[in-house]
Amino acid sequence: FIEITGQPCAGKSSFIAQEVMIGKEIHIYEQTYLIKMFSFFAGIKYLGFQRTKVLLSWSLKENASLFFRINVFRNAVLKFGISQNLNTSTLESLPRCLVDEGLSHLPFLFLNTDTQQVVDFISDELRRVNVQFLKSPGYDVIQDRLVSRGHKRLKFLSVTCFAERNQEIEDILLNLYPNLCEELKVFEYVGNIR
Repeated sequence: FIEITGQPCAGKSSFIAQEVMIGKEIHIYEQTYLIKMFSFFAGIKYLGFQRTKVLLSWSLKENASLFFRINVFRNAVLKFGISQNLNTSTLESLPRCLVDEGLSHLPFLFLNTDTQQVVDFISDELRRVNVQFLKSPGYDVIQDRLVSRGHKRLKFLSVTCFAERNQEIEDILLNLYPNLCEELKVFEYVGNIR
């Protein structure tokens, strides 16, 4: 499987649609309610008590409502469950699968935790992950998209703070991921991705 990551409003959804439409043997990993529930429990089992506790503590540090912070925790654990399910799958006859915002996306969830610390937390898992990283089309474009499209985090953070922190995370990941991921492909912004 291949994970697609990049900061919010970088154009990941459009990029994924283009990848699927090219006619490659690729499909999008669908996350129904049952798959999410199963993946959450698989993630808890895989992580164990100590690592789950770390994710919970990072989630509770976020500037957001309690409900939102719990949702960050749930999403983080889900990513481990999905990765574990796909890594242990023996269905090799299936087409390659695109996972939108998988484990490699975890640093973008934890804005109030040191990014290096988050990367260290997932470094063992990253060694088994093929990542396609969509670079930001530029700070001004990201800010414009955040304002026009909105984002759930903007209820708790200013557009400027959110965009600046995500750019900082992107810069750190582009420096660290080449040495950590099984494979990393970085894609530059393409003008027609909206």
